[in-house]
Amino acid sequence: MYKVSIVEDELANREELKQLIASFYKDKLVVVSETESVVGSIEAINKHQPDILLLDVQLKDGLSFEIFDQLNNSSQNIVFITGYDDQAIKAIKLGALDYMIKPIDEEEFCVAIDSVIEVIQNKQIFDTLLMTNVSKQNYQEDTNQLILRTSEAIHLVELNHIIYCKSEGNYTTFYLEDNREILISKPLKYSLSLLPDDQFVRCQQSYIVNTSKINSYLKSGYLLMCNKAEVPVSGPNRDMVLKRIFN
Repeated sequence: MYKVSIVEDELANREELKQLIASFYKDKLVVVSETESVVGSIEAINKHQPDILLLDVQLKDGLSFEIFDQLNNSSQNIVFITGYDDQAIKAIKLGALDYMIKPIDEEEFCVAIDSVIEVIQNKQIFDTLLMTNVSKQNYQEDTNQLILRTSEAIHLVELNHIIYCKSEGNYTTFYLEDNREILISKPLKYSLSLLPDDQFVRCQQSYIVNTSKINSYLKSGYLLMCNKAEVPVSGPNRDMVLKRIFN
C-alpha cells in the first residue's frame, strides 16, 4: 500500500478525493493525513512520510509550493489540484509536475494516479524541491527556466539555451546550445504551451524555433540556426511566420 497525504482547504474536495481513492485504489492507496494549511501540512508530511501528495495550489495561509522548503524528504510524488487558473497550470507544467483540474474528473484522476504509481514502481526518484521551486517562481513571477523530465532524470533548462524543438509523434526533442539533446514523452503542442510566445514560434508542424537563435532564412525554405542546423518553414502560415520571426 502506498501512503497518501491530502492537502486541500475545502472539506468537500477532501471527501471527494477520499471517495475516489476508495472506489478505484482501495487495494493500493491509504490516506494517512488530511490538512488544509501550509503549516499543518509540513508537520503531517514530515511525520507520515507519504509516497504521494495530493495538493491544492492555494491554501488558507499561502501557496502549497511553500511546503517543500521545510520537508525532511524531497522525493515525494506530487499531483497538484487547481481550478481553471492558467497561471497555476502553466507554472505546474514548467516544473514538469502532474496536476488535475477542479471539478475533478474520475478519468483524469485515474490517469494522474496511475502515472504516479508507475513512477514509484519503476523506482524513479525526482527532486521535487527543485521542481516545485521552478513552479513557484513561475507562478509568482516570470522566470527563464523550466524543467524537462525524461524517464531517467529531470533537467533544469534555461529558456535562452533552447535553440529549437522537434517532434516525432508523441515525443519532442529539445536541442540546446551546449549540444545537449533532451527527449521528453510529450507532443509538440504541449512543449509549445511551456514556451513564451514572444520568443518561440512554431515554424512547421514538427518544429518550434527560438527566434533569437536564427542566423538567416535560406531560399531553400529553411531557417539556419546558430548551431548550423537547418529547420524547415512551411505550411499555409509561412508568410506570417517569417514576418513574425524577422519583424
